[in-house]
Amino acid sequence: MGLADFPSWVTPLVQCMLVQSLTGLTTGFAPSQSFARPVVAAITALVAYRLLPRGIGDCFDETRFAGPVVAMCWVNVLNAIDLLVLSRVSYEAQVEWEVKQRMKVDGRDLFVHRLIWSLGIPYNYRRINTPWQIQRLPSVDSRDPRRVPSRRYFLLHGAAKLFVSLGMIQAFTIDAEDVHLSRAVERLALHPSRSTAAPAILFWITGSWSACLVRLLATVSFGIVTRAAIVAGYTGAGVVSVLLGLSEPAAWPPVFGSLAEAWCLRRFWGIAWHQTLRQLLSANANYLASLLGVSPSSRRGYFFRLAFAFAVSGAVHSLVDMAFGVSLVKSGGIWFFALQVPGCVLESAVQSIASPLGNCTRLSTKRKIGYCWVVLFLLCATPVWITPILLALYKDGQRIPSPFLCFSSWPL
Repeated sequence: MGLADFPSWVTPLVQCMLVQSLTGLTTGFAPSQSFARPVVAAITALVAYRLLPRGIGDCFDETRFAGPVVAMCWVNVLNAIDLLVLSRVSYEAQVEWEVKQRMKVDGRDLFVHRLIWSLGIPYNYRRINTPWQIQRLPSVDSRDPRRVPSRRYFLLHGAAKLFVSLGMIQAFTIDAEDVHLSRAVERLALHPSRSTAAPAILFWITGSWSACLVRLLATVSFGIVTRAAIVAGYTGAGVVSVLLGLSEPAAWPPVFGSLAEAWCLRRFWGIAWHQTLRQLLSANANYLASLLGVSPSSRRGYFFRLAFAFAVSGAVHSLVDMAFGVSLVKSGGIWFFALQVPGCVLESAVQSIASPLGNCTRLSTKRKIGYCWVVLFLLCATPVWITPILLALYKDGQRIPSPFLCFSSWPL
């Protein structure tokens, strides 16, 4: 059997796995200051670069895996740069940290443990249970962040969370054959003469009030379904892993923070939303800022990090949108994440101007105003991203986030 006998998606997937394997084995077995580390990081970038034109152009012509595979491959390159060159993550430092934390390190096969750790560290994007763990990692108990649930509690709580998440996905999506959905979909789109990836404001100044209502409700459903889908996938993996004895509950902290913490956009993205890409984006942004002569700890460095993170996120999500049948030209992912930058800058400026008045306003009142601002901004900005996705799913006859929320549809 030759290479031509394999499906076209096999080679790109093998390349992506190669990036992760090279990263992990070098991280685990090469000394922290080894010259091999930057060399391997460069090799991973080369592998991803060679995948880019093939993944989107030649390979996957009969599937939609191209975008997500290419996106994750480049995400893993940034992850490799952080692990190998920037943070200099090493197995020796991990063992030293475990000793200080009084974890059990005796009685285990060092080579086997080192190999398992090496193969797993590239997928530990939040650096859980390592010296490089991200700040503000969500915890099971906000009053006692160091509390680790028992195995029984984790499995029961995880099963319940999985059940609720799947139920919410079912409740807030609607079948494409619904009798009233076609009229709602007509109101989702902009005028045919305008691009679906137009500035977000066009979604609210074009069409009737009923069109705006449909876009509003579809946005709410999309947010609920997206969060529930991520929770379901993460929780399901955690439950299976712990049930089979492959990991401990401590390795699976909540994927999301509390929405109660999201009284500004920066806290929404930095605490309430998942932090999967936080470390690799922050580390690479700080490195680029230092190359440009900008101190990462300065205000300019903060906004540079903000712009870099949302630019990469926009590119990644635009590629992922291809899995839904949305081309790069029609994707609104770049628009949506680009809008977050001026949104964060605006709220930062308003907070600076209003800070002298802070003593005259209750903290609870300021937070309520903040919640309203976050909700209003996301409701206005999100349709530019989700509309092409919903239209593509509807065209394919797939279930889509419902413009009727969790209720039965009604005539429009």
